Amino acid sequence: MSKFKKRSTMILILSLILCGFSCGKVEKSIVNNVSETENINDLPYIGLMVCYSIDTNDFRELAGFADYIFIGYVDEMVNTEYKERHDILTNYKITVLDNIKGELIKDDSIPMVKDGGVSKDGKFLEIDSRDFMPLEGNMYVFYGNGKEDGSIFISGANSNYLLEENAEKELVETNEEYLKSHEILRKVIQGYENEIVSDRQRYKSKYEAK
Repeated sequence: MSKFKKRSTMILILSLILCGFSCGKVEKSIVNNVSETENINDLPYIGLMVCYSIDTNDFRELAGFADYIFIGYVDEMVNTEYKERHDILTNYKITVLDNIKGELIKDDSIPMVKDGGVSKDGKFLEIDSRDFMPLEGNMYVFYGNGKEDGSIFISGANSNYLLEENAEKELVETNEEYLKSHEILRKVIQGYENEIVSDRQRYKSKYEAK
């Protein structure tokens, strides 16, 4: 059995419970290692089998687990961090265009961390097989959580939904009807209005509006 097949088998049998956030010593951070391919979601997946404490297909449970739900524009995919236990984190700069749950700073580029990313050799995307990575210039609705260090953390299946590719940021910021014209947004808002709250430790992001 090849090294890749052995590694894939080991990863695929992992069962992770989504009840907290990744931790561990950062081994290395490679800046802009994701710029070699136009769409990193087209890379072959090393799909992680993840077990969740909620139904990630239920918008009510997604809303109840999240600390923040917001419409965001991806300004920049900054870098990728590689931690112990095969953990990979991708750092972004995003602009919050509208808040649905919680009140994050709007109209200013702030950091966001996404669970998953491109492997160290740049050949594979290591992420939950039901998830995908946000891309620069696109607009998404995000389900985020505050982390102990005050950061905004995005993780797991259906933690981000694509709303618009190659979005015109200025148009979106000034057109509320445009923001609310998507069917997926109606489902997200309805889910929040009927949220099923998860009992878990919560932290406040330092990027909340004052």
